[in-house]
Amino acid sequence: MAFNSETVAPWSGKTEDIIVFSILAAILAISSTLLHLFYPSEQNHGEVTPQALRQSLVALSNAAEEIVMHEEFMGTRPNLDTLIEMKLSPFSENEFDNMTKLRWQQDSHCFIAETTDLTPPYQIKLHFSAKEPSAPPEISWRIANENSPLSVANCQKTHNSNWQRIRKSQPDAKDAHKH
Repeated sequence: MAFNSETVAPWSGKTEDIIVFSILAAILAISSTLLHLFYPSEQNHGEVTPQALRQSLVALSNAAEEIVMHEEFMGTRPNLDTLIEMKLSPFSENEFDNMTKLRWQQDSHCFIAETTDLTPPYQIKLHFSAKEPSAPPEISWRIANENSPLSVANCQKTHNSNWQRIRKSQPDAKDAHKH
């Protein structure tokens, strides 16, 4: 039995280097392109919450949780007078707060306020769902103008009325691709 043997000349090393570096460059180019496509920059967000409203909106978010807890324990949702009596921020003015001043109105499932010390004036809204009592409350804001008077009638209007919804942050809210 005879074995055929073939002598293979070794490469000089230059060809291997070119192939390896070409493959690495292709992998880097493809991965950076895919990262750019699937993870767009965060500057693509539309509306930005005005700095002057942020403290009031955070206080309103905290108050919404307090209202939900009060409703669970007491069986009824507190009205505007009760919230002011409880000195719950932002419904009542606190001498230690440097929040913007708000003028409040209440509907059965909605609290709406307008700033009195900002130009332009803003409106903020805390709306509880009448159809789904277990649904989380919705917090919204908008710039007030002559077409958007402070009225509890605006509590029910959410579409085509320039209300910007505030979404609560969630533990994995930073990764927009988790489902």
